[in-house]
Amino acid sequence: MSRRVALALHLSELANHFRNIVAHLDRSEVTLLDCAPEGSQESLSIARFAAQWGVATERADAALAAGHCYDVVVSNQMQVLPFDDGVPRLTRLGRRQVRLLYALGKLRWNLSDWNSHYHRILCFGPYQRALFQWAFPGVVVDEVGYPRFDHFFDDEPTRDEAMRRFGLDPARRTVVWLPTYGSLSSIDAYLGPVASLTAGCNVIVKAHPGTPLQEPERWARLCGSSIKVVEQSDLDNVVLFRIADWVLADYGGSAFGALYTRKPVLLLNAPGDLFAADTGWGSADLALRRWLPNLDPSQAERVGELLFDDSLWASLSSTRSALRRELFTDCDGGSGQRAAASILEEAGRHGGTPRPSTPALDRSREPPDALLELRAGESDSSAPAHWAVGYRWRDAWRWADQGLRERDRQLAVGRARTRALEAERTLDGQRIAELESARTELQSRLEGSLSESARLQDALAHESASHAREVAAHAQARTESDALRNELAATRGELRRTRLECDQAQVDRARTADILGNAEAALARLTTALDSPRFLLGHLRRVLRNRFGPRRKENP
Repeated sequence: MSRRVALALHLSELANHFRNIVAHLDRSEVTLLDCAPEGSQESLSIARFAAQWGVATERADAALAAGHCYDVVVSNQMQVLPFDDGVPRLTRLGRRQVRLLYALGKLRWNLSDWNSHYHRILCFGPYQRALFQWAFPGVVVDEVGYPRFDHFFDDEPTRDEAMRRFGLDPARRTVVWLPTYGSLSSIDAYLGPVASLTAGCNVIVKAHPGTPLQEPERWARLCGSSIKVVEQSDLDNVVLFRIADWVLADYGGSAFGALYTRKPVLLLNAPGDLFAADTGWGSADLALRRWLPNLDPSQAERVGELLFDDSLWASLSSTRSALRRELFTDCDGGSGQRAAASILEEAGRHGGTPRPSTPALDRSREPPDALLELRAGESDSSAPAHWAVGYRWRDAWRWADQGLRERDRQLAVGRARTRALEAERTLDGQRIAELESARTELQSRLEGSLSESARLQDALAHESASHAREVAAHAQARTESDALRNELAATRGELRRTRLECDQAQVDRARTADILGNAEAALARLTTALDSPRFLLGHLRRVLRNRFGPRRKENP
């Protein structure tokens, strides 16, 4: 089996970023590398995408166990699989590693040190290319555009088809809200004002995939509103940009998708965004707020006012065009083909080293003078200061460098704390030895106690067995006693019946004595009569007459 190109996914939604790249690859040489938890809904959805595209799929854990290694593995981040002693497991599955950037925001996270494990990075345009070439000079950086949106330029699907799919009113204009999750999410502060827009237009929201998985209460509030909620987490956002008349975004990649597809975008701010863990100083999604309209939570009620101000969006047309030129290498729908060509070129280098040897980022260097001033016109003094135009990308570099220096300072503090902890650990060595000795003694005493406990348990078991035998004997004696008691009761009943019979016999005996007395009296009378001669003569006459003579009526 050919193992040429593997696309590593830990979320099924990422498949939308690869769709238009796979279209330009030999599908018999493409495998979707499933990095999601086994049996999860994400894993099932990844298998579904593989079946739709006609490509193979393989579990990452099974590939590691079998020792499989692809010519090139394409991923959006090294954390799709865990690290082993600082080395990503993903590097064991591919001879070459390619990163496909999927967002322009969250600079601090995007510039993480794990980028040094990649051989090649596919970025959106000049801004990202200069940024990554400065940060990771040992990695090849190619500008490919935004492959996810290639079919947007083919009018696929049409607006009418998309409106019917979501059950929206085609006669109304549509607001598409694409909030992120975590501390930078706009859901909590803006849900009420955005929901109020449903009175005059279609409002549809697709939350970050992490919201329903990690923030169930926030997700429940969103689903309980009057807004149309997209529950399919891996829905292709291109469908939403197709129907959008305006886009509401906070942080991450959604605002850049709106710029790429030429949709008006209103940015929703979160408190403390400059200090968030993933954004960092100079992050592009923060820099956008220098040119594009944005609102703080205290201004949330102005969402409808800015969205429906057509003159505002007309005045920003040239600014948005300039931003597209700086951020994206093209907006023509050919990004997937360029990305596929870069991936195949990297796959052809599989005979090289397992991973690039990239020097550590020297943050003392000034960023290169690679980004020109954004030529969006002069700053409009009448516009709110928080979205004034005329900001220079070079300032963003300085912000980025300040953020990296701040991170270095924090790392230095962390190292100092580590050294202090090491000193404390050395000083605590003796204490640990003493504790170990005490532990050994306690262990010995515990073993003695366990032996005594075992002996007592055996004695208790013997006594328990004796007690059980006594209980059994007592139960047997009780059974026998119950049997004798029942037999005695039966004997008593028999005696009562015998006594009654005896009493009856005595009565019968008395009656018989009376009868015998009467009989004896009658016999006495008969004897007396027999003794009379007259009786004998008469009796003889009767006998002779009865025997020899006819019967005649006797005289009285």
